[in-house]
Parts: sequence; structure tokens; C-alpha cells
Amino acid sequence: MNTLPLRLLVIEDAPDDAELLRLELRRAGYDVTMRRVETLDGMESALEEHEWDLVVSDHSMPGMTSFSALGVLREHNLDLPFIIFSGGIGEEEAVAAMRAGAKDYVMKGNVARLVPAISRELKQAEARRQRRAAEAAIRELQQMREFALESAHIGEWEIDLATRAFRPSPRFFRLFGFATPPESWSYEDAMAQIAPDDRPRVDDAFRRALDGEEEIDIEFRITWRDGTLHWVWARARRFMPERRPPVLAGIVVDIGQRKETEAQLHQALKMEAIGQLTGGIAHDFNNLLTVILGNSGLLQEAVGDDPEMTELVDSIHAAGRSGAELTKRLLAFARQQPLQMREIDLGKYLSEAAPLLRQPLGPDISLDFTVEPDMPPVRIDPSQLSMVLLNLVINARDAMPVGGGITIVAERVKSPLEEFEGAFVRLAVTDTGTGMPPDVAARAIEPFFTTKEVGKGTGLGLSMVYGFVRQSGGHMSIDSKPGQGTVINICLPSVLVARLDQQTQELAPVAAAPRLTTILVVDDDRAVRGFLVAVARGLGHRVIEAADGAEALAALSVAPEIELLFSDVAMPNGMTGYELAATARQKRPGLKILLTSGFPAKDVLQRAALDPDIRVLQKPYDPSELAANIAQALGDRR
Repeated sequence: MNTLPLRLLVIEDAPDDAELLRLELRRAGYDVTMRRVETLDGMESALEEHEWDLVVSDHSMPGMTSFSALGVLREHNLDLPFIIFSGGIGEEEAVAAMRAGAKDYVMKGNVARLVPAISRELKQAEARRQRRAAEAAIRELQQMREFALESAHIGEWEIDLATRAFRPSPRFFRLFGFATPPESWSYEDAMAQIAPDDRPRVDDAFRRALDGEEEIDIEFRITWRDGTLHWVWARARRFMPERRPPVLAGIVVDIGQRKETEAQLHQALKMEAIGQLTGGIAHDFNNLLTVILGNSGLLQEAVGDDPEMTELVDSIHAAGRSGAELTKRLLAFARQQPLQMREIDLGKYLSEAAPLLRQPLGPDISLDFTVEPDMPPVRIDPSQLSMVLLNLVINARDAMPVGGGITIVAERVKSPLEEFEGAFVRLAVTDTGTGMPPDVAARAIEPFFTTKEVGKGTGLGLSMVYGFVRQSGGHMSIDSKPGQGTVINICLPSVLVARLDQQTQELAPVAAAPRLTTILVVDDDRAVRGFLVAVARGLGHRVIEAADGAEALAALSVAPEIELLFSDVAMPNGMTGYELAATARQKRPGLKILLTSGFPAKDVLQRAALDPDIRVLQKPYDPSELAANIAQALGDRR
């Protein structure tokens, strides 16, 4: 038979009676650890030195009674079962002892009754301990709940479905601008504080929910008594309490900071997209202006002394110059936030940025980080990187309408070549959302392309991310499949290859070379190419024309006398001016190269790092500027 442990404190001046009690308890299956004391001091010491399960006390002993023993127990604030085991206690005294805290009394002539009384009281004491532990756990959970709701600025409310009585919590009132709850408050009072533009749809959502049609999930603005507007989010559903009538129970959450952050991001994305669009338009304008300035410059030489024609041509030339200045201002706007490059520890940066990135996420979306230790620093603009990551996290959130997880990974990019090991760092944002089909993923970085419903997306986010990554010298790719989530991979150069991200310095001008030679002119725009050919031939050079890279390479293979390659950067048929220059240099190491572009000068100079002596002429330009650059390119020494 299994024995039950029992720690028993006996207050008894008769050792035989205590021993009799021990034997009875052992026969009943208890493994008794017993201590007998005869005085109040002995009881005090026993309570301080050990923990006990139960106290059995005689009623009357020299210098003390069971009443004084109960007093000591109360002073120690102990909930121990106390049973009086006495040979002489009157009924009135027994009743008084029970009122003082004794659980039972048993006469010494009836030892057989004492064991069941002890067993009963032990079970009841254990039940009281479990109940107190459960109550303490409930209080702790309630405190944690209150702390969480207070920290998250969440107020609770409910509406009785039968009476339509509206019962908000004190936190609810704080979200509506009240320091203390008003004396009276109704559903109509709450509706009156909702911004007029939002009130109809909020009222409609609540009425449908009260009629049992659907749950509430809505964002709207409320007007405080000082006239300020504040964004909140309300969520509610029907609830059936056990002892109360059914209610519509819900919460209201302060989302003002999130809305402000999203508005700032939205504005930043619009400005970035406008800048990118401006850069693209400026390229086309520069091509047109090159034709206008170039041909008007040729006309200025051709009209001679004719005053009327000279005035007309000068007017055209001046208008072209004004257009060129306007284009420069547009390009300045396109780059109005120059990157403030700094070396940063990406792991530390992500740790500090975590609160900002978690802010726009709801409780159903987790955000985790996996950061490789001891990565080399990257050179990047931290504030712009924050905007990029926030944009990617919000995109991931919107792709997970029913919740999910976002993981941000930072690690070295592995390389089989030792000299490139650690040169690049991969930053990846992965979500478990709906994903994208291949045709949508292919267009995701296009400006103004969006898969979101009208009013919920600008189509600017990923194009801004792509532009920033490319401007920072990195690369970006999208890996996404329907139903399997999306991974945005960003590859950034570390400080180990920071020199590759530096701009190529423009070469110092040299004196014009007087000699004549053969020049290969490459441009897909017929009007621009015509002007270039006219100027070069006007200088006395022999000119060979080509409309794209393939024609240019063919000309180089049959005309070894070509000394200078003059090519536009942006060309069709899959070969840019940079690629043409690189291929041509492989075939003709001594070839001199002059590139021209209508794209922003900063981008052109960054991309021109193929060779230290490749010159770049920024469009637009007139005949004199073109002639000077041709002469300088021919004067460069390889």
C-alpha cells in the first residue's frame, strides 16, 4: 500500500497521547513526520523552522490553551488545518474554538474519528491551495492583459444585442480624447465623434454587425474635443457569455502612428517615382535638345552675315539652351535626396530597426531575423535603407491578409573565388503570403504597377526599392510563386569592394588634336546621328556610321583605320554603349572611346568604370562642345 506523506505538528503535553496519534495515522497509511511541542515558544520555533501540513492540539495545557495556539497561527498568517484533540473541552468552548479558526474537535476517547477528520481537512486544505493558486494565476493573467492593452493603446467595448446598451472601458474613452470617463455615454455619442466623411460607412458596418450579418473590421478617424483628428481601428464580433445576454464585443486601437508612418512612406515613394520618371523623360529630352542645339549651331555657321536668319537661328539656339537648363533642373529634382553613404554594421542596424519594422504589423504576423555574425560592414544610406525595409515589410504584410510570418535574413554571399569572399552581403525579406505568378513578378519593379485594389497601392514601392539598390551599387531579384510566398533578395557590396562603387572621375581636358582620322559614330536616333556625323565631317574627319552595337562591331572588323569609337550609351537590340566599348576594347586594345548619354550624369559616370580613360559627354551639347570633346578624346593616351 502506498503511504501518504504527512508533516504533523502536535501541541500536546502528554507524550503517550502523541505517540498513539502517530500509530493510528501510520495504520491509516500515512508516512508521518511529527514534532511535538508543549509551549507557545515551541510552537513559534516549529512554525519558523519547518513547513507543516496540519496542526493537532490539546485544548488545555499548562500555560496555554488551543485559543492561544490559534492566535499564534493567525500571527504567522498560515492557512493550516487546526484540529483540537482533547480529553476535556466543553461544548461552548468547542464552538468558540471553531469560530476562532479550528476546523474540528475530537475527544481523546474517540481516536478512530480523528483519522477521518485529518484526512478530510488535508483534502480541503489542498483544495484551498489549488484555488488560491488558480486565483493568483488569473490575477497575473489579468494584470498581463491590462498591461498589454494599455501598452498597445487598445480599448474594449461591447453592445448588448437585446437592449443596444453601449458599455465601453475606461481605455476606450482615452482613445476618444477623455482623461476620465464621462458621466453618460451612448452609441450615438460615439458616432458623433467619428469624422463626418467616415461616419456613414462606420455606422453601416456596425448596423450590419448588430443585425448578425458580419463582423466588424474597419479603420476610421475620430474627432477629439480639441478638434484634432485621430486614426483608430475597430474590430468586433458576436459573443455569447455564459451568464449574460449575447453582445457584440470588440476593441478599438490607436493606429495614428502607423498611419503617419505609412503616409510618410507613401509620399516618399511618390517623390522617388516622380524622380525616376523625370530621369527617363530627361533622357528623351536630351536627345531632342542635342539635335536642336547641334543643328542650330551648324546653321549659325552657315547663315553667315544674314541678320534676319542669324536672329532666327540664335533664337532657336537660345531656346535649346533654356531647354537644357530646364532639363538639368529636372534632373536635380530627380536626385534631390542625394545618398548619405555610411559604413554600417548590418546586424546591429537590423536589431535597432526592429521596433520600426514591427510597428505596421498586426498581432497575426510575426517578424523574425536571421543575421550571420561578424559580417563585413556595408556602405549605404541608413535612412533610405530604413524606408526600403519598411516598404518591403508593409508589402509582405499586405500579401498576408489572414496572417503569417516575415523573415529578414542578412548573410555573406558565398563565392568560389577567394578574392571575392565576403565582398557582397545578401539581405532578404521573405513572407508566407499569397505570392505572385511569374508574369506579375516580372513587372513588379515597374513604376505605377500594382496588384492592390484601387486606393490601396501606388505601384511605386518596389520600383523605389530597385532604384535605391541600384544607386547604391547593389542588385535586386524577386523569387515568388503563387501560394508559396515571396522572397525579395538584395545584394549589397561590402566595404571590401567599396572602390567599385566610386564614381569615375572625369578626365582633365587636353589640347585639341589637329590631326585628322577615322571616327566610328554609333547612335540609333537618326537625327542625332546625322548631327554627329555632320560635325565630325565638318572637322575634316572620315566618318563611318552605325545604328547599333552589331553594326559597330562589324565596322570595326573591316576598318582597322578607325581610331575613335563615339557611341551613345542607350541603344536597342540588347547591347549598350558600355557593352560595345568593352567588346571593342577586347578586339582593339588601342581604340579610343567617347561615350555620350542623355541619362543623368551621375549614373553615366558610375557605369563608365570600364576603363579609366573612357570619356563621357553629357547630352545636350552644341557643335563647339562636341568638337572639343572629340579632339580631347583623340589626344588621350592609352
